[in-house]
Amino acid sequence: MERQIWEVDFDLSGPFTVASNFSLLKEKGFDTNQFYSSIEVSRKPRGGVKVTITAYAGSPESAYLVASVYFGRVKDVLSFLNKMPIQMESNELSPLVQENRSVRKILKKKDFSKAFELARKLEQEEPTILKALRMKGLKETRLKIKSISAL
Repeated sequence: MERQIWEVDFDLSGPFTVASNFSLLKEKGFDTNQFYSSIEVSRKPRGGVKVTITAYAGSPESAYLVASVYFGRVKDVLSFLNKMPIQMESNELSPLVQENRSVRKILKKKDFSKAFELARKLEQEEPTILKALRMKGLKETRLKIKSISAL
């Protein structure tokens, strides 16, 4: 099946927002599988953000899987770096997404950019840290790998 470029939407919810919408262009893959993904981050009225990511795949199911693995790692790093829980949902009707948050941290474009760069670096150099962020949860992982911010 011929691979095509797809757009995949995710909602990130948590005690944060962004000051304004922004775009990023970030590397995915390594060596011969190199691909640049366009990422649009849009402010949501009740906190959190909508993220649209381009994915190169042969089907919508594959595109969703590729984007969710790729951005799931970034979300885990973003959550760790900002010391807050961040949930990723693909369903806009999810109760997590609609939850009203009266106090939110304002994340900047550089926060997302740093999370993308660190997730990429960890994927190449320390994949077990990415697994730890995913498997152990934010609280336990923060205690075990305090030195991550030195990367």
